[in-house]
Amino acid sequence: MISGTKNETKRIAAKLARILRGGDVLALVGPLGAGKTTFVQGLARALGIKQKITSPTFILLQSYNVPLVSPPKKGETKRGCRVKILTHIDCYRLHDSPQLIDIGIRDHLNDPHTLTIIEWADRAKSIMPRHAYWMRFAHVKRNTRIITLDKRLVSTYAKANAIKANPASHRRVRHKGGQAA
Repeated sequence: MISGTKNETKRIAAKLARILRGGDVLALVGPLGAGKTTFVQGLARALGIKQKITSPTFILLQSYNVPLVSPPKKGETKRGCRVKILTHIDCYRLHDSPQLIDIGIRDHLNDPHTLTIIEWADRAKSIMPRHAYWMRFAHVKRNTRIITLDKRLVSTYAKANAIKANPASHRRVRHKGGQAA
């Protein structure tokens, strides 16, 4: 997906929030300033979280209670459990994966009611669950970002948001000006 603004990145995240469920893990990878935290902010807002979302760079992990929401709307998936907790992890300052184990990451990764989002997930590959959805964030131009979804999410995302996946790349869905192309 292509995002030209922070608000567009947040809208993409909000659309993705429609298909995520408890037990899902998003593994975000990309350079500083590529939009990972902005994406998490948009996803948290879509889940109804009102607190200010910042990257937990120094504390590594921050959890938020997700308010009770209505049942899935038309086009939303019913798989998995409702998200009750959003756990946001930042591995930027991580020296090794055992640090995450020491703070109890496995409790979050194995909770069927927790949606776990991990920034800089490539720094903790050794403990990532197989079911983690990898997402790549990249700068293209000053305000343009490319967000590449895990191929397992593309068709579900497209169906839930009534858009088609780019046939040339089963991993990208393109947006221009906030509208599906």
